[in-house]
Amino acid sequence: MDAFQTFLEQYPAYADTASIDALRTKDYARLDRGRHVYLDYTGGGIYADSQIQQHHQLLHDHVFGNPHSSNPTSLAATQLVESARSSILDFFNADPAEYLAIFTANASAALKLVGESYPFSNGRYLLTFDNHNSVNCIREFAHSRGAQVTYIPVPLTNMGVAADKIEFALSCLAPHNLVTSRWQQFHHQPINWSETC
Repeated sequence: MDAFQTFLEQYPAYADTASIDALRTKDYARLDRGRHVYLDYTGGGIYADSQIQQHHQLLHDHVFGNPHSSNPTSLAATQLVESARSSILDFFNADPAEYLAIFTANASAALKLVGESYPFSNGRYLLTFDNHNSVNCIREFAHSRGAQVTYIPVPLTNMGVAADKIEFALSCLAPHNLVTSRWQQFHHQPINWSETC
């Protein structure tokens, strides 16, 4: 008996993931061809082969211009951009009268926009020690606008922040803004802190 069969006998529930294996074979075969293991899905997802094919077909079938103009090719591009905005807002159940989807080059550029535009006046900026450098850099904008910046420690033993530490930090002063890392959000903090903030 080979190792995979032994594995299946020891973990029969793994067979329920066959659809994921099929998706990997169909859309991500290059990972296996290149013998890659990709684990940075919180940083950036890998594009699927079907996305490449669909995008290629879109570009092959249409002509798109600068979305800031009013000629037919520009209007076609504008329609796609606005459709993407609408889909994003729908996905997050965000009211378009209250929210706007803004496209940036990357997360760092988006966070810089937040730092540059958020007032922070006499408030408090709380963040965990394990945040990305771009999140840490927002503290400079907060400092410059008179906000108190507080880091919540992250124990190295489990890389999780206890809810009581966050609750204590949030109770000290108001108003405040809390930033936790995506690691915390995915693995340790099922609580929605936006209600508390």
